[in-house]
Amino acid sequence: MNIDRLKRREQAAQRFITQLFTTAGTHTVIKQRRPLFFAFLAALIANLVGVLLFFKPLTDGDTSIIAVHPAIGLFVYVGLCIGVFAWATKEVGNAYKGAFIVAAPQFILIVDLTLRGERGLLTAAAGTLLLGSTWFLVAYVYSRFDRSGIEAQDDA
Repeated sequence: MNIDRLKRREQAAQRFITQLFTTAGTHTVIKQRRPLFFAFLAALIANLVGVLLFFKPLTDGDTSIIAVHPAIGLFVYVGLCIGVFAWATKEVGNAYKGAFIVAAPQFILIVDLTLRGERGLLTAAAGTLLLGSTWFLVAYVYSRFDRSGIEAQDDA
């Protein structure tokens, strides 16, 4: 019984390797990655042109500063984040996935600030830990108090 099982696994592995290294397999891999490559290229060009020709000239001449009390800023920030979280959770039907949708761009910002030298590695690690634990807690609390059955439908 085990010998047949091993033979089937070996044959499956050989088929996989054959598909991986044949031109048809390579063509399929390239075809699947092509939209990602062009999306990456479009985002790269749009960001580069947008920053150099639009955003940078505005920031150089912008002297207006909006200063609010830090508590007000925190409430606005958290309110906006929870609004996006509620929308994402409704769309995907799972509070943890909704939390990930909100946390992922925030994590990307941490990476961006770190790579540009505006944030140290220790600060980035602490920010990532705080970010992950905060959104896990938000998803946990939301799923415990959710009466709409979104989580129950997902688990069924």
